[in-house]
Amino acid sequence: MKFQNWENLVILLWFGFKVNPVSTLALTHRNTLDSVLWNRAKTSIEVASSYSEYSSEYSPSPILLDAEERKIETIRLAKTNNYVEGIEQIHSLLDMAKTTNGSSRYELAGIIDDTIGSFCRLAFAKPYRGRKAIRRVDAGLEALDLQLQSEVLLSPYNQVERDIMLRALRTLTAVISYGKDETAISFSNNVSTMTIFRIFQRLLSGVGVRNITGNKALSEKDFNFVLNALANTGRMDIARKVLRLQERTAFSSRLSPATYSILLKGYGKNRDLEGVRMTVQKAKEKNIRVDVIMLNSILNAFINCDECMEAEAIFNDSLAMKEKLSPNIRTYNTMLKGFAQMGALDKAKELTEVMKREQQWDAITTNTLVNAAINAMNFEYAENLLELHTKHDTNYEYGTTRNKDHPNVEAYTALIDGYAKNGNLERAFVIFKRMREIHVQPNEYTYTCLISAYAIEKNMEQALRILDHMEGSRIKPTSVTYNALFSALLRIGQYEQTFEDGYEYDRIDHQSSRHIDQALKLFQRMVKKGVRPTVKTISILLSCLATSSKPTISEATGIVSKLETDNIIPKNHLRVNTAMIRVFGATCDLEGALAVFRRIKEPDVMAVNTFLDAACRCGQSAVAFETFDSIFEDKKSSLLPDVITFSILLSSQLRLNSSIGSLRALATYKDMKAREIVPDIPLVDMILSAFMRNERSRLRKKDIIFTLNVLKDAENLKWLPGELEQRKQIIRGMLLGKMSELSRGGESFLELNAELEDELFWKKGWNKVDSGFRLWGQDGDSISASKSTQDKNLEAGDNFMASKGWNNIDSGFRLF
Repeated sequence: MKFQNWENLVILLWFGFKVNPVSTLALTHRNTLDSVLWNRAKTSIEVASSYSEYSSEYSPSPILLDAEERKIETIRLAKTNNYVEGIEQIHSLLDMAKTTNGSSRYELAGIIDDTIGSFCRLAFAKPYRGRKAIRRVDAGLEALDLQLQSEVLLSPYNQVERDIMLRALRTLTAVISYGKDETAISFSNNVSTMTIFRIFQRLLSGVGVRNITGNKALSEKDFNFVLNALANTGRMDIARKVLRLQERTAFSSRLSPATYSILLKGYGKNRDLEGVRMTVQKAKEKNIRVDVIMLNSILNAFINCDECMEAEAIFNDSLAMKEKLSPNIRTYNTMLKGFAQMGALDKAKELTEVMKREQQWDAITTNTLVNAAINAMNFEYAENLLELHTKHDTNYEYGTTRNKDHPNVEAYTALIDGYAKNGNLERAFVIFKRMREIHVQPNEYTYTCLISAYAIEKNMEQALRILDHMEGSRIKPTSVTYNALFSALLRIGQYEQTFEDGYEYDRIDHQSSRHIDQALKLFQRMVKKGVRPTVKTISILLSCLATSSKPTISEATGIVSKLETDNIIPKNHLRVNTAMIRVFGATCDLEGALAVFRRIKEPDVMAVNTFLDAACRCGQSAVAFETFDSIFEDKKSSLLPDVITFSILLSSQLRLNSSIGSLRALATYKDMKAREIVPDIPLVDMILSAFMRNERSRLRKKDIIFTLNVLKDAENLKWLPGELEQRKQIIRGMLLGKMSELSRGGESFLELNAELEDELFWKKGWNKVDSGFRLWGQDGDSISASKSTQDKNLEAGDNFMASKGWNNIDSGFRLF
């Protein structure tokens, strides 16, 4: 039985209350067309019954009257955005239900259901952008959870109305789609993605859902919104679960090209080539007719996975079948983006010639072709292209808002960035001035790019001048702008930490204080200008404090506490906690580092590495190895160590400069290789640094074998021309000097000579002419090196170590 209008329902309720009011409420609520109709009817009958002759037969108990008042108060709080106190009111209603029995308990459950429903409708309403929206949605989810988990609510009120559940699903997908600040992203990654799946699962299965209309099917639009939200957050693991659940549901709709486009976008964003190919293959098996949107998604996914050749083949096939599938300008620009990423300027030029003939050229084409020229290091072509295609409109004031940027400002920004990264800051600044001459107003990204370039070159004075100019041009800096400056100050601090000895230490103490003072003043300026710091900002700032010669815990904890209290950054955030561990490690406060590490519920590899480094800095390498075993040897843990993990452990052993340390380092290195983790250049340099330090004291046979094995592994890395050969030459010279000493010892030299020749040269092929490294020197060289030759090799090693920052065996510089 369904009610078509609320007047008929009121009549039924009027007479039903005469006989059995509780049964009437239950009957009508189950059969009402929707909850809005039910609420209107119930309100009307309550008002009417207060004047009827039957009012004396049915008078609500004081508990129910109190519950109605609490319901009204809860809705009022929600309307005034006071959702915290609203949740407290819901808790109080549930507490009342625990002590209520009989028919009153059933009626109270209905009031609680109405309260939560009204509360959630307000919590899941627009707008979906901003931090307030996120807190509001979070409160709505908490209310739903209270209803579903409650043991005091009687059926059917221990279930959530399907309409409310569907609203929750749509709201979560909207929050993820609209939320672009770090709080929204954190909310999306940590909360919403799994919550979306659980709600989706309930809607399809009906568990915990009160379905008044009987319609279980989820529309294709809602289904695609769910997939799109998961794809935007990179949670394709959950997207696959959603897809399998949808396919197993009998009443689900057939997957469309739009669905496959969303899946391709997600896999492409994750650079998951296997996922992209699997999705394309499934679409073929399902005979999905590819439209131009899906074609663009396929191309973009392959290009994001660095499979430009495969994308090009698909693109060429689409051109050959224009009658069935006509590429649009986005198709051409997507393929052009692939050529730009490859730096294939010639192919990009050929494609743009085709685009000219097809009249498929816009500002994005210009910007993408400029990027292709920059990646190919053809800056002159990029400049000429911009001069040819830039619009010179002096009557339009670009840059007054973000949406009014000049169409070519992105290309000019990329050109400035290209010159800066190529070491030509002077030309970068010329392009910046040229932009203003032709009325291409720089935007916040342009300024940030230039500020970052000067900051990286440690020219903070010029970087701050450009920041002043930016603010004077009515362009508000963003957190990214300040992050670039903080990152530069962090690099300065890390660079200064590479000096240890003599007069250099005094210089560090002064300069470290200076860069920390700059960072704190810059942070004050940022807050004063109304630029909201992000989690990344605080992480970099804390890392700056950790590079100080005398890091202060009070400053670091004070900043974090204040920002968490003011809801500027989320409490107990993974990245902030990781940075705090580093600060505690810098002050050798292992207890503080451990306390913060324990607060992290699900640490990632970076957090673990930071704690390992803190333990090693505090001289507690045993704690570091125990932590390593407890996390990475646990079969239940999905975390895997990386090369930085082993760099930290190796550095702690190599610092010991002892036989035991060497043996442990060798065992750790073998463990790394057994896990198929390849050493990187910083790790190789660190081991070579330790080898050269040990050479000055007492070089052991196992040290030589270990170092030569590392050099052999280093041959598989990507070095700049001459870099590896320079390192080999220095090690070779030191070994020649050591052989000179051993040769005077007679038998010990011969034993070492035979073992090294057998293990390393004949087996590993280092005696070959084309190996690039001969330990024993060129033909005719004497095996005995003079003292002056040995001294020269030592001096060359010292100079090279200093130039590369090897004098400090420290793994922490790679943590962030």
